[in-house]
Amino acid sequence: MKPLLLASKVFFLILAVSVCSCEDNDLDDINPESDLCFETTEGDLYAEMTINFNASCSAPSSYYVWDFGDGSNATGMEVSHTYDVEGQYEVILSAGNHPDSLEIIDKTLEVLPSPFIKHCDDIDGDEVWEEGMHLIRCNIDINGSLTISPGAEVYFEEKKLLEINGKLIAQGTYDKPIKFLPANNSTTPGSWGYIYFTSTASAESVMDYCEVKYGGNAGYNSYPNWEYYTDFGVIHLEECEISIENTIIEGAANFGISLSENAKFLSFENNTFLNNTSNPIRFYGAAVESIGNTSTFVGEKDIIIAGDEYFSPEQDITWYAQDVPYYIDGSINLSTKVNLTIEAGTVVELENNGSMNVGYFRATSGSLTAIGTEAEPVVFTSAKDEKNRGDWSGLMISDNSVLEHCIIEYAGAKYTVSGYQRALQVQGSGAVVNQCTIQECSRYGIDMDATSATITNNTIKNCSDYGAVVNIKQYQIIDQSNVFESTGGFYISGGSGFNADATLEKRDYPYVIAGLSFYANATLTIEPGTEIQLGSGGSFTMGYNHVSNSYSGNLIANGTPEEPITFSLYYKDKEEGNGNWGALVFGEESSTSVISNCILTDGGNVIDGNGRTYPEMGMIHCYKTMDFPTITNCTISNSATYGITLDQSTIISSSNVFSNNANGDVISF
Repeated sequence: MKPLLLASKVFFLILAVSVCSCEDNDLDDINPESDLCFETTEGDLYAEMTINFNASCSAPSSYYVWDFGDGSNATGMEVSHTYDVEGQYEVILSAGNHPDSLEIIDKTLEVLPSPFIKHCDDIDGDEVWEEGMHLIRCNIDINGSLTISPGAEVYFEEKKLLEINGKLIAQGTYDKPIKFLPANNSTTPGSWGYIYFTSTASAESVMDYCEVKYGGNAGYNSYPNWEYYTDFGVIHLEECEISIENTIIEGAANFGISLSENAKFLSFENNTFLNNTSNPIRFYGAAVESIGNTSTFVGEKDIIIAGDEYFSPEQDITWYAQDVPYYIDGSINLSTKVNLTIEAGTVVELENNGSMNVGYFRATSGSLTAIGTEAEPVVFTSAKDEKNRGDWSGLMISDNSVLEHCIIEYAGAKYTVSGYQRALQVQGSGAVVNQCTIQECSRYGIDMDATSATITNNTIKNCSDYGAVVNIKQYQIIDQSNVFESTGGFYISGGSGFNADATLEKRDYPYVIAGLSFYANATLTIEPGTEIQLGSGGSFTMGYNHVSNSYSGNLIANGTPEEPITFSLYYKDKEEGNGNWGALVFGEESSTSVISNCILTDGGNVIDGNGRTYPEMGMIHCYKTMDFPTITNCTISNSATYGITLDQSTIISSSNVFSNNANGDVISF
């Protein structure tokens, strides 16, 4: 076997062997002024081995015509040829810029007997391929068992493949790896087919200390200006489980390894991926854990996780940090009650409205644990080279999920056609979001829809709209330890029918409120120094409904001269020229309401849920109130209608300052 080993060592080495002769094969007689030469595969040449011929060492020519000496011809500067039998062959190259005046050189090649063990038949029993050079000339089905010995080299002719329906044992060693290579010596991706493990492949199948290079021609089509390969990698697993260890996958035409939805690895350790054309691995969410964290990715793109409508692992799983990011191709919805852990340092990329939802099906969905460190955060980001707000939809978590030291950025695309635009949505109960950064979102940073959660020490910044959207009943969940930077503030939603006492604490950023309605004697207390921004047409309604007068409630807004409470128009509505906000509306049950040391500006544009406007209502409107509310030391300005309107009402009022109210300051009717 030693001559075969020697042949294998030189089989892929290509050195420059320039041949420049005009009359004969004696190199001593070469014309030193000739510009014509060519190079061949270096070393011993064998029958049934593809030999490369390259005339690029010559001066550029328009025509290259090759005569291989066995009756075969070819044209082009770089060509290849295979001799069927051993012998001496005179190779003649004619080249030049005009077909009638070509320069000619020749060389005699010594072609040795073929070293290959040729294979073209399916394997139905048990077969062993010993150390040596094996040539696959046909597509081969392994229905039984094939064992490939250490040191074996398996060469594939163009587009040829191994299909494993039974068992493949390819266990090399560190010193004697098993090699799967193209028969034409090419380093061009797609120079042979692929290795295909079907749904009936044995779980005992293993590839260990193998080298798989320059294949992946798995359903190839060529069109003008572009080429296309199918979703198969140079190794593909279809609905099966195998082991791959200590293996190099290099130069695949598409993916290095691809897996169907229900395929995974029983063992996957210490593998190396090098310069595969598309991505190193493409698989589904349930198989991600099976690649572990011991493999190396050199010059590779992201690991692709195929988007699932329903991602349904049967038990808790972990996504380990890798040298490259994970790319979710679409959206993942975790639909079983298991926990998905994402390891510190992991980067998850999405785009094109993709989302990651572990709280979508609240009754049946599981939880997410993503605990990074300050040095190695877990990152959820855009997959685009030039990242922008709204590149992907966002992350949704539910019961008992934990996010710590995470970065969530460039999200906020519409989840559905009319859906939310947020980086993080929190649902259910018991979630923890701590020491995370949420940034560069197209609209909201956090959308809070949880009955309970712990949201602490986070930084929400550079969001195009609100830093957080919170229902009035759960607004306390996002406490004062959270920092808002360069956002539209803290949006409070869902206030219709609010029936419990609440206090809006002073924050370093404004509360943005579309509108609130109180009943059942609920009292809203606002701390001194608090800034309230209301949306265009929005109002606070306490104890008054224009149709049924069915509500009751109170507002306690006691500012101080040093820290007044401000009611104004949401700054974006003002920038965009939208109408004023509505009114603070008090009804006959609002007997303990107080407005003191407040600044009210840019209101008086009351609009109800049906789009109707009420020009008779001022920025403060009272209906059937008797000596309440108390309004003192307030500045009331820039109302679209009146400053204060009293409909069958009296109030306690003193030391208020009015200016620039369109229809007047105070009117009774």
